[in-house]
Amino acid sequence: IGRARQVGDPDGLPDDETKAHWVVLIHGYNVPGDAARGWHAETFKRLHVLGSNARFVGVTWNGDTGFDYHLAVYHAFQAGDALPRALGFVDPSRTLLIGHSLGNIVASQAVQAGFTPAHYLLLNAALPIEALAGRNNSQPQTEEMTEEYWRPYGSRLYAADWAKLFAPSDFRRTLS
Repeated sequence: IGRARQVGDPDGLPDDETKAHWVVLIHGYNVPGDAARGWHAETFKRLHVLGSNARFVGVTWNGDTGFDYHLAVYHAFQAGDALPRALGFVDPSRTLLIGHSLGNIVASQAVQAGFTPAHYLLLNAALPIEALAGRNNSQPQTEEMTEEYWRPYGSRLYAADWAKLFAPSDFRRTLS
């Protein structure tokens, strides 16, 4: 049974009192449904206090898999495939998509599946920069997106190239 969906006007802040812009927030790994709703409510309140008058959508997906992180990754891809249809009431050209941690797999998969937001903000993203920017990532962006302590390490250590560090006979070389 799916979670309840509320896409109508909220009692406290109807859509006609907001701007026609959207903020869509997707939580990360191991967040139970009640905690996700609380996190979404807290984020909405903080954005509102900061002056945002955008319409807010909190996306809850099945990332609460306990210690089975890989099952959560599988669920993230499934949720990402379903998200463009579920967000059919949102105008993507006026949307800020925010993903936190593994929620960025949901968000990135949704983008790949056809949801094209005006802006996309990745918070503590659980995916490497080369997954989005490829090898043509600009040097300033690479520096800004890399933890200071990791900057001395070369691109041969990128997650995308990790398997190449092993000898051809090592089974880890076949991982991709």
